[in-house]
Amino acid sequence: MNDSKSTEEELKDALKQEKKNMEDKYTQILRSLDSEKDKIKNEIRREFRTARRYVRANPEIGVGTAFASGILAGVLISVLFSKKG
Repeated sequence: MNDSKSTEEELKDALKQEKKNMEDKYTQILRSLDSEKDKIKNEIRREFRTARRYVRANPEIGVGTAFASGILAGVLISVLFSKKG
């Protein structure tokens, strides 16, 4: 009888320890993900600023790209709608 109670206590202790280990690992993963999120956010901001500076320095390329994209989108839309009708 005593043997089964001590085994039960050992199992409870093992489960508590495993739960703590899992909670610690979960917290570690959340911190890691948060750190990666911040890195990606900063990288995107840097790239956005770089693109903005480039467009300000070369407005004709930006306007040309927008114009060409608009023409391409218009052609694609007209082709899609002409096939349906």
